Amino acid sequence: MFELAFEYYGLVVLLSTATIQLSSSFAGLKGIMFIHNPKANCIMALFVMVPCLGAIATWNWRNPTGIIEGGQQFFLFMLAIVSAIALNIIISSIANHRRFKTADTPLEDGFEALKSRTYLQAIMARLRNFKWRG
Repeated sequence: MFELAFEYYGLVVLLSTATIQLSSSFAGLKGIMFIHNPKANCIMALFVMVPCLGAIATWNWRNPTGIIEGGQQFFLFMLAIVSAIALNIIISSIANHRRFKTADTPLEDGFEALKSRTYLQAIMARLRNFKWRG
């Protein structure tokens, strides 16, 4: 059971990470992309997505006796999604830290901020500009 749960978790983490990378390439959110070139980032995401989708599509053929129950599957799915988001934030912030270190552009709202900064840089800039009430 543990092997199946770990396999399911790993597949969902990889697929979610690749989905975030693919969508960031199309949206031009350079602060969250792993690779600086959007086309290369898109290709990398597709190379990860296709085998993961194949593994998920053939799950019942490869694992006829091992079934993850609904509640366990929901928990693993949510844990994997949160892990994929955290993984994207950490890797992209490390990979792009030097690239956006001298971002002199004004901080935009929402996802638009990720076009010129990493996620952690945008959070830090937002906290610096936040006026504390006291």
